[in-house]
Amino acid sequence: MKQLYFLSFMFCLINIVDNDDKVYYEFRNSYKFSQSDNNAFAGRNESVIEVSVNWCTNPDILPVNATSFELELHITSVNLINDLGFSQVPFKVSLDDMDVRITTEKEYDVFNVFFNRPIKKTYILNVKPFENTFRPLELKVEVVIKNDSLSSEGKPFSIGELLYKHGCGSDFECQTGLSISLIPERKEFVMDKDREVVVNAIVENKADTAYQLQIQFVVSDGVTLQNSSQCFKSQSSYICNISEPLEVGKIQ
Repeated sequence: MKQLYFLSFMFCLINIVDNDDKVYYEFRNSYKFSQSDNNAFAGRNESVIEVSVNWCTNPDILPVNATSFELELHITSVNLINDLGFSQVPFKVSLDDMDVRITTEKEYDVFNVFFNRPIKKTYILNVKPFENTFRPLELKVEVVIKNDSLSSEGKPFSIGELLYKHGCGSDFECQTGLSISLIPERKEFVMDKDREVVVNAIVENKADTAYQLQIQFVVSDGVTLQNSSQCFKSQSSYICNISEPLEVGKIQ
């Protein structure tokens, strides 16, 4: 019996966001004041500042043959009390390119954000050729506040971490709107008489056209499969790799 497996890729953004695509951070018990010549932490019941973070990528859908993409970071900070003693908050963004296929212009970026004045930062990431692999691209981004008055036990306060995956996501559930079916040219096959069966594998892409597709036929012993320009044979398997964006088509 022939079995058909297909593996496809969609592109998603894994993030710690709520329904409106924003992350809110409230800092409590983190206001530092001076007493004599020594610094000490003063606990507060109310929030000190509020920071909202919004992540997005451009383009939203990254084509298979893309050579670069942009990561946008939107930050807004709000002063919730009047006696902080400063008007802006320094942030540090670290880009940890865990994947050797991703290169960045710089590994980290330090900048100031004034209260109530949103800022947008854009980072360009270059992508090397995929080299015939379906493994998703991964990029970890961390945002840290570099202000001693908003530190925790003297350590920088990390407000967010983004794991960007170019692939099926952490659950590996690909939802690309693909459908696939097998249609034999003849509905009947006579044992010990018919020597050939022709089956059309029809692949339809009803959603994202930017993905890689692999079709694999596994046959029992004694059954042979003919090769084609798009497919190759590996033991008892018949594998078809399509790396270009696929429209509706047929594979025999």
